[in-house]
Amino acid sequence: MKISGVKIPAGVTITAPTQEQPQAPSGPSKFVVGARRFGPPTQAGAAYIYNMDGTGEQKITASDGAEYDLFGGSVAIHGDKIVVGASGDDDSGSYSGSVYVYNLDGTGEQKITASDGAQNDGFGHSVAMTDTKIVVSALNDDDAGSNSGSVYVYNLDGTGEQKITASDGAGNDKFGQSVTMSDIKIVVSAANDDNSKGSVYVYNTDGTGEQKITASDGVSGNQFGESVAVSDTKVVVGSSGDQMAKGSVYVYNLDGTGEVKITASDGVGNDLFGKSVAVTDTHIVVGAMGDGDAGSGSGSAYVYNLDGTGEVKITASDGASGDRFGGAVYTDGQNIFVGAGDAGYPAEGYGSVYIYNMDGTGEQKIVPTISPAGGGFGGSIA
Repeated sequence: MKISGVKIPAGVTITAPTQEQPQAPSGPSKFVVGARRFGPPTQAGAAYIYNMDGTGEQKITASDGAEYDLFGGSVAIHGDKIVVGASGDDDSGSYSGSVYVYNLDGTGEQKITASDGAQNDGFGHSVAMTDTKIVVSALNDDDAGSNSGSVYVYNLDGTGEQKITASDGAGNDKFGQSVTMSDIKIVVSAANDDNSKGSVYVYNTDGTGEQKITASDGVSGNQFGESVAVSDTKVVVGSSGDQMAKGSVYVYNLDGTGEVKITASDGVGNDLFGKSVAVTDTHIVVGAMGDGDAGSGSGSAYVYNLDGTGEVKITASDGASGDRFGGAVYTDGQNIFVGAGDAGYPAEGYGSVYIYNMDGTGEQKIVPTISPAGGGFGGSIA
């Protein structure tokens, strides 16, 4: 380093300042898409891994996959691991269910089944994960009555099983309809609770501290808890049966206070607004797969601020009747991913996934390179 006009004393060394290296962008490097109806064998299921720009497709199928396993019916991704639910697997009886854990490249398969799994439990119906834990629902488990439901928590290697059931669980509640997880909370829905009025339960990650949330204006048939999402500060609950299936979404603080209700500005009956939800620290994404802007059941998605303001509606540029766009939604905070698991139906029914910027622009469509008609690609996304 050259310094002009400055006398440097003997024995003193001047070191050039270190330049700061640019920081790599934070956030996930991959996303995963389920195709639970993939075959052959019939509806054995599959999952696909992509880079965030939709490139680098990798297909995963279970090493022991069989007919009607429904592998890919639920998916989760966090850090360097992927979890795939196969609620139709039959290791402990028909439709007892299982879950598989993989590395991001699809290697290192590890299978998890419930220690007390039984026929028709549906273990793997919904899954969620963090860097250290996996949450798995078994919505038809019978501990508190037929189809009362339960949830299991595991370490990433499948050890440390812990079972959670609702303190007031009852037959047909389907506790575990949807599960989600943050670093500090587990959220479990029971959409059939109280004659399908629905409810949501919040727990610490060790299963303690149960707190039950219900909608302040809930009525029978609302299906409050059809979908759930959680951020560091908020719980988001879809209620797709509200108002003759027009649907609605509720936002709460983690302690269940501060209820905010969101409905679509153009909502009508059977839109199923709230069928799927996702949340970041600043935005909520809502799927309305019954919306009919491009034909009956073509579907749509909406983006809101956490307080329900700033509505942006998204529809597929090539949307068509029966696509069910919005049946699954996911966001990494920079992009929005929307599944249309029946896209192409009834002609092909392959399914597709669309990626957007947070303002709904920049549409990119993804379809798998190999998938049979009816595969249901896009039925789940993470």
